[in-house]
Amino acid sequence: MVYRRLTDQEWGQIEIVFPEQERGKPRKHSDRECLDALRYVLETGIQWCNLPSEFPPKSTVHDRLLCWKRQGVFPKILRRLRSKLPQQAEIFHMDATIKMAKKGRYRFTGRKNQGYKNQRRDRREQSGGEFIDSSGRSLRRKSV
Repeated sequence: MVYRRLTDQEWGQIEIVFPEQERGKPRKHSDRECLDALRYVLETGIQWCNLPSEFPPKSTVHDRLLCWKRQGVFPKILRRLRSKLPQQAEIFHMDATIKMAKKGRYRFTGRKNQGYKNQRRDRREQSGGEFIDSSGRSLRRKSV
């Protein structure tokens, strides 16, 4: 997979959205370098610990990502890029809905004699509704 860094024109369109550093010592790595590293992680699917040495350290990139997320940088970038589109352009939104699968076999009626519950049910049906254990003894409580 070939990774392409942001061009000067692309960076010029979104540079204004990134917040300036207000205090502390000067940053060693620019926002552009960190954004390139973040895009590399997202595009290639590598783990943070495998980030190549040509990019800033993983902790710097991750900290900057959290900072941008808190300050709402990414929605601002999208709004800015959307405003640059011609008015006639169509915008498509994609959405994914995920529904968790149910756990266990709720009222499963297929494949007889599969699993402990079905074996108990089969033994009960064979004994005419009476509960019996694996040795064939009745499990009914005797009234005292």
